[in-house]
Amino acid sequence: MKTQVKQGMPGEVAALRERIEDWRRTRKSVGLMPEELWEAAVEAGRKYGAHRAGRMLGVNRHALKARLEKAEGGGQKDIAGDVGFVELRSSGGSGRDAGLGWEVEMSDGRGRTMRMRTGSAEATELRALADSFWRAGQ
Repeated sequence: MKTQVKQGMPGEVAALRERIEDWRRTRKSVGLMPEELWEAAVEAGRKYGAHRAGRMLGVNRHALKARLEKAEGGGQKDIAGDVGFVELRSSGGSGRDAGLGWEVEMSDGRGRTMRMRTGSAEATELRALADSFWRAGQ
């Protein structure tokens, strides 16, 4: 399979793959790929797309996609940052139940939505749920 991937591979990508393979062969211990190689891989990802570039380079396509998105400003944002719209609604109850519930809806702009509702005022898990939602979209 390795030979098939190299056939028809653009010259600059083949040279980068060779650099990555050299690093793998000569590294002294297991560790992260150097930033210099990741930066070059991101450039290849810009030109050929994360999936194709990752396949040609022999690197993790999901990691390459995440780095590509981060480099283009589309990486994970802080939960409090870059909010486009916030609506707070009461659960509607009356008497002692008035205002005790909450509803939160989050949308990541790529079609994924998460809606949370509760009948109590306890919102301790909101941050953990929101963080999980944003991480899952990477």
